[in-house]
Amino acid sequence: MPRMTVQTCMVLAEFDKDPDAELYGFEIKQATGLKPGTLYPILRRLEGAGWLVGRWELKPAGPTGHVRCYYALTDAGRIAIQQEEILERSRL
Repeated sequence: MPRMTVQTCMVLAEFDKDPDAELYGFEIKQATGLKPGTLYPILRRLEGAGWLVGRWELKPAGPTGHVRCYYALTDAGRIAIQQEEILERSRL
């Protein structure tokens, strides 16, 4: 189980808004206000715990394009955010 900090709960709360959504890092950063140095380690921990799964996608933008990693909840992640203690901490 990943460490349940307030920031981790903030990230999980974004996925709880629409459990079927795929979100990319910048989207989560804007919604939570977390800095990249805080956000991306959280996403990696949640992915390592099996609560999120990431998929890389090339988005064409001009001559070079850019790559985004989209994250989605796994079944284990859905169960985890349904646990009352996690939902309570996200309301802080």
